[in-house]
Amino acid sequence: IKSIDGSLVGKVVCAAGSWNKAFYENAFDGGDNKKAFDPCFRGEHCWVGLMTEEPYALTSVKVRPKRGAYKNLEGCLIQGSLDGRTWVTLTQLTAEDVPEKQDWVEKTITDVGGYTYFRYITNVLSHGDVADIAFYGAPAAAATNIPAAEKYPIATYTTFDGELIYTGLRAESIDGSLSGEIFGYGSIWFL
Repeated sequence: IKSIDGSLVGKVVCAAGSWNKAFYENAFDGGDNKKAFDPCFRGEHCWVGLMTEEPYALTSVKVRPKRGAYKNLEGCLIQGSLDGRTWVTLTQLTAEDVPEKQDWVEKTITDVGGYTYFRYITNVLSHGDVADIAFYGAPAAAATNIPAAEKYPIATYTTFDGELIYTGLRAESIDGSLSGEIFGYGSIWFL
């Protein structure tokens, strides 16, 4: 990914897919506001984010909506995690944050915990289309305010690198159907 005026860099992580070539990496392409990430679904299972090599405490985040989809920012969340499974909400975009044109929206982060995963989650009312995301912060000790882990297992997911992802799992034949290794394009989130 490309840094925007000193924003954090790392690997793009994501879940649930995108619409019509509006891929995950578009949200971290260095500020090209003509391309955007358009999530397939609404809500917590569809997100895009960044994985860093060491913990960072965010000081702010900047988000620029997809052209013409400004209201889709309302209700979207910015969250942090140390393991990519248990998340802490760092800020939420509100109706007051929705711009009248395709401008950057900046939110200050007051949580001082250090996280290695940061994500932008769509709201439950719209797809949360986003042209650009930039996370800003400084190296920090790992957070201690992480809630208890979820009761439901979540698959280990991979980072998007533009390649096919082979899971190492095989689909078994049912009544003579084809069988073989399961693979995909993008990232894996659900079991």
